[in-house]
Amino acid sequence: MGRCPLSISRISNFKNFIDACGLLDLGFVDQKFMWCNKRGNGRLVFERLDRFLANAAWLNLFPEAQNTHLPRIKSDHIPLILNTYPILNHHYNRPFRCERVWLSQLEFINLAENSWKNTNSIANGLNQIREQAVIWNKTTFGNIFKRKNRVLRRLEGVGRALALGPNSCLVDLEHELSCEYQLILSQEEELWASKSRMDWLHLGDSNTTFFHASVIGRRRPNQIFGLMDQVGNWILDPEQIKLLIINYFSQCFNSSPVQDFPLDINLPQISTTQANTLAAIPSNEEILSALKSLKPFKAPGKDGFQPAFFQKCWHFLGNEISSASKDIFQTQSVDEKKWLPFKLNNINFSHLLFANDVLLFARNDKKSLKAISDTLGNFMNILGLTINESKSSIWFSPTNSPEDKQRASTYLKFRTIQKPANYLGFPLGISNRVSDFNPILDKVKARIESWKSRLLSKAGKVTLLSSVVSSTVAYYMQCLPFPKQICDQLDKAQRDFFWNSTSSERRMHLINWDHICQPKREGGLGLFKSRNRNISLLAKLNWRIMDDHNKVWAKCIQHYQEGIIKGYSTIGRGIRWGKELLDRGTISLVMNGNNTSFWKDNWTGLGPLSSLVQGPLNREDHLLRDKIKKYGALIVKGINLNRRGLAIPIICPLCNRDVETLNHLFRDCLLVREVWDAVRSKADLDTEHDFQLWLKKTVTNQSQSFLGIPSGTLAIFTLTYIWRYRNNLIFKQQRFNPTQLAKRAVANAAELHFLTNNGKDIRPHTIRHISWEAPLEGWFKLNTDGSSSFGLFSVAGVIRDHLGNWVYGFSEFVGQGNSLKAEVWAIYLGLKAACSLNCSHLFVETDSQVAISLILTLDTPTTHHLFPIIAACRESIQGLTRMELQHIFREGNSCADFLAKQAFLDRTSYTAFDTIPPGASINFLADKMGTSFPRRSDN
Repeated sequence: MGRCPLSISRISNFKNFIDACGLLDLGFVDQKFMWCNKRGNGRLVFERLDRFLANAAWLNLFPEAQNTHLPRIKSDHIPLILNTYPILNHHYNRPFRCERVWLSQLEFINLAENSWKNTNSIANGLNQIREQAVIWNKTTFGNIFKRKNRVLRRLEGVGRALALGPNSCLVDLEHELSCEYQLILSQEEELWASKSRMDWLHLGDSNTTFFHASVIGRRRPNQIFGLMDQVGNWILDPEQIKLLIINYFSQCFNSSPVQDFPLDINLPQISTTQANTLAAIPSNEEILSALKSLKPFKAPGKDGFQPAFFQKCWHFLGNEISSASKDIFQTQSVDEKKWLPFKLNNINFSHLLFANDVLLFARNDKKSLKAISDTLGNFMNILGLTINESKSSIWFSPTNSPEDKQRASTYLKFRTIQKPANYLGFPLGISNRVSDFNPILDKVKARIESWKSRLLSKAGKVTLLSSVVSSTVAYYMQCLPFPKQICDQLDKAQRDFFWNSTSSERRMHLINWDHICQPKREGGLGLFKSRNRNISLLAKLNWRIMDDHNKVWAKCIQHYQEGIIKGYSTIGRGIRWGKELLDRGTISLVMNGNNTSFWKDNWTGLGPLSSLVQGPLNREDHLLRDKIKKYGALIVKGINLNRRGLAIPIICPLCNRDVETLNHLFRDCLLVREVWDAVRSKADLDTEHDFQLWLKKTVTNQSQSFLGIPSGTLAIFTLTYIWRYRNNLIFKQQRFNPTQLAKRAVANAAELHFLTNNGKDIRPHTIRHISWEAPLEGWFKLNTDGSSSFGLFSVAGVIRDHLGNWVYGFSEFVGQGNSLKAEVWAIYLGLKAACSLNCSHLFVETDSQVAISLILTLDTPTTHHLFPIIAACRESIQGLTRMELQHIFREGNSCADFLAKQAFLDRTSYTAFDTIPPGASINFLADKMGTSFPRRSDN
């Protein structure tokens, strides 16, 4: 205090050092600062230089250790004294607590149920359960840590006995003790988790060390060694501390005289329906829903039972608790000795709504200032409340003069601020500058730095990031467009926490952060990239504006969307960002067409028509890039991993002789030399020593080599297969075969060379536009399709009338079979459904020409493996008046194709769709509107 502020990076480095060592601050009693320069004339400086730090093991040995700062007498430093055994008066009985770990024990649940049966009231029942739980904990469940040590010693004894000679009984005993030990470990983890109050962490992540450190860290602030009274004196005596606390809260909650409520104020009234709803007796479902809404392990009442106990045991507690709750609404009256509700004109008030944060808008004139002062004065006098002037402030527009600002601030006795403060935790008046977002970034970093990342498993870190950090940032991201620099720093803070990186020690990231942020169903961990999530939340805000367009707040914000306000604020810019994403994901429902652009609006669900038209556009070839990436930048070799601290062998896995470098792996290794000789490559392996220059020279060599293949093409495939075979040797234990490698490299190089035309003319091709067409009037159309993969298949079909309206649909995951069986089976189920719906005139379309030939060709042999299904199809056709079976390309069969693939993914049994399934609505609309899709065909 009194000097220039310290560097944030230095503070962060010191914090990271403490975390890396697993240390905790012991805190202190008495004055705050340790050193003073004892200078006057505005040059006085105070510092806290010394502090006591200890790890969890030391705090377990000395849990009551106390650090006291003694008075400064002569030196500029104050003396410190560490008392490891302070004299404390802790003579109190520990209250009963229903432990979280008990609720996972079936024996405890049965004990509670049996105790509850023998009681006649809720209070007596809970007392009985409490008494039996204490006895059960002492005699049966026991101390988890003692049980853990006892089982561990028995395992050690069994291991020593088995070392002397095999014994089947001891083997069974060891297995039994091992299972018991694992159960105790899970119970220990659950116990520490409950004591650490980490509700957002899921069990099973083996984060016991983290939970234990959190408990130790919580115990220090929870202990009160001293308090400072109102005049600045330190109170250290426990009895005086107790009196000081009682007196303070007695003054806070004592009632003060209030004025009568003004009769000229019009109070809002509720309707008769609302009044009846409020006074209605709750149902059992409402009572249970209210109970489940409580957090399970919050502070219990006097009985020691948390909400989780009642949620877990509701199957035998529910009837009595529901009856007691209903009795309160029916018969029980308020005890007048305990509570007297105040009245106004015979109207009883049971609840008051306190608005802690109030935002007022007014002109800076005498009339407005007087109205604010009088209103706040009446509010305080009537309710007996006071306004915290230190937390209240005034913000003026730039047009106010300094004199007007000073007059208003003096009149209202509020301080003046340069920009709007936070309202309900949200920053007002924020600009596009990065510095305005730094408080949000610092808040997230402080939250992350408070966790001991080295004590957490990867699963525990993911849980913290997804449940705490994401929700913290989402509160601001749903309205504000974050600058890219802030988003990058948020992602970096999360990456550093996940990989245990610090500013002084950067750990290697084994997986790309983009892959980690993928959804879990796509192989990621379900985390969010800050930039993408910011835009998606802003798109959600735009959807709320569209959905609530008649509300006042939505009408105000719509001015930003419609461009009425030219100068966009920060929130307005964020709304535009979100609207761009929302527009890409929504389609226009065409009514009269006046507000829909045929060419530019997305009314088909497939994007604007202008983006679907095929034209002579210059397209980039994404298969062959013009940038050649260097192998050294992509390959994480053993020697590089070893330099980064991983215990990875650096010897070449092919020859087991030399260090694995790029030169050795791709040129100098004896086995690799055999490969280059086998492919008859013209790669110069000896003259050029620099690997990068040799690589560029080799892969760009266009001289003809073996079979007329360019030497550079052959070298690319040879290098690729050397790297692939090397990895197969390490990870799959497959032998490195130079001859086989050379054959595969030559074969693939030849295939590429000859399939890419080799200088000859390419056959011309044309573009056809395929679309679904409605049948003739009085006819129905059946589209069928099958989906097959890995020997399994699913089928689907859609029946529509001559107007393109949905009549019927189905899908089914059948089981084993190939693609042809899937197509024939789909036709059979579709014909069967059409017969049951009396579709006498039917067009049948499928994208399998082979299936059509099998059904229509009468000379299909009876020995064909699909003949029973083919015969069933023909039998169904006989039940129709007219039927035509024809081929259609997949582009015109999108509805059935989608349903078949979805059934394959979901593994669903036969499902009938009387209406359009949600996922197929876009395909259905595209077919109904005659949308065509391009298909290339060779001449």
